[in-house]
Amino acid sequence: MLDDPRSRALTRRDDAEAALRTGRPDRGNELARRAVADARAALDSPVLPPAASERLEAAVARPGAVDGGLLDLVEDVTAALAGAYYSSPPAVLLPAARAHLDRVLRLSFATSGRQARRRSTSLLSDAAALAGWLSLDAGRAADSIALLTLSRESAREAGDTALYWLAVASLALARTNLATADPKAATYALRQAASQMPADAPAEARTWVRVHAAKEHAAVGDRGRFRHLMEMDSPETRGRVRLGGFYSPDGWFADVAGGEWVADCAARGLAFLGHPSAPDALRLALSTGGDARRRATLLSTLSGHLAQCGEPEEAARTAVQALDAARGLPLWSERVRGLRRRLDPWATLPAVRDLDAALAA
Repeated sequence: MLDDPRSRALTRRDDAEAALRTGRPDRGNELARRAVADARAALDSPVLPPAASERLEAAVARPGAVDGGLLDLVEDVTAALAGAYYSSPPAVLLPAARAHLDRVLRLSFATSGRQARRRSTSLLSDAAALAGWLSLDAGRAADSIALLTLSRESAREAGDTALYWLAVASLALARTNLATADPKAATYALRQAASQMPADAPAEARTWVRVHAAKEHAAVGDRGRFRHLMEMDSPETRGRVRLGGFYSPDGWFADVAGGEWVADCAARGLAFLGHPSAPDALRLALSTGGDARRRATLLSTLSGHLAQCGEPEEAARTAVQALDAARGLPLWSERVRGLRRRLDPWATLPAVRDLDAALAA
């Protein structure tokens, strides 16, 4: 695997958080200090080692030179870019991700042999998915749909069932951001992906698809499927903290695969359903920290719920926090603008005026 300051910083951050959660403050603080040092070093280092990009370019120029070692390198480079997803603004990372995708696409045409071809096509699906999500974050929804469609079709060609259904779910979620979005089509695709994910797929992938399907069903008011999907194939989440009969996050869900997604989608689902426990669930999820995308998502959901409940001043103050978290994230900034339009009836309130000033800055 690639060993660069950015990757080490992210790994040590995760290790520090785990140590702090398990009652080892000395170890956690030491790892946190090391993570800060690595993060500072990462500011002066490229996203990818130049040698990695140069070797890939050379291989693309020499068809027939593709071997297992080169495909390992492709996987490592994709992982390095994915590792930078949460620490880099999409406008910064997207050009590197698109350039990498172009190399992987050309490399896939230069790959021979059934097994090598299947693996290179799976890697193409991964690279296209990353570029697709970054395009969506950057406010380029049409590009995102095209790239995530490439990801889905590449996974289909590779015969990678788990990756295919993950791509189906990703594409459905991306389409919910279009002005012409069909919520029913999105929920159907997500529900189908959740039910078709193979049992031997990575637990994190199964959890991600399932809880996002649950959250989108909540968004269209389907309480029954929200609850069913939150519980489906997840005995480890049953019997945990409940609010009003629905699951709410109890901290990090540290012992559950994809626990952060469980927490966030449960809290957002409660908000979409207008459940009175939603603010508590969202604030509990926010209290566990996270990157700018996560905070912007949770804060904007909380703001929308507060506006719906007739609390415009608190909604506006929360929207200002969401906007601050969304700096450099066009998709989330646009969501905050949408929240502001919902506050039009209270435009003269001081808190709403402060939000207007923040949006104009």
